[in-house]
Amino acid sequence: MDRGKISKILTNKLLVFIGNMSANAFLIHQMVYRYLDSLERKLLGNSNEYINIVVCFLITMISAYIWEEIIYYFQNKKSQKMLLS
Repeated sequence: MDRGKISKILTNKLLVFIGNMSANAFLIHQMVYRYLDSLERKLLGNSNEYINIVVCFLITMISAYIWEEIIYYFQNKKSQKMLLS
């Protein structure tokens, strides 16, 4: 019905963006977290979990967005080739 509070929350642009990126983010996040943690331990000798979570989330979402754009680009390129054939 798109008039309730839950509908407004679920159609929020930021939440929709995060939802669209979630599959790619799921595949990327563990690698990003482990690399970031390892890098921080080598540079600082210890690791701050709160900073890692925030930085990891940002890097993961940016990487997921770039991955999505690359996939979208190649899917469109493939579609255009099929239409021209």
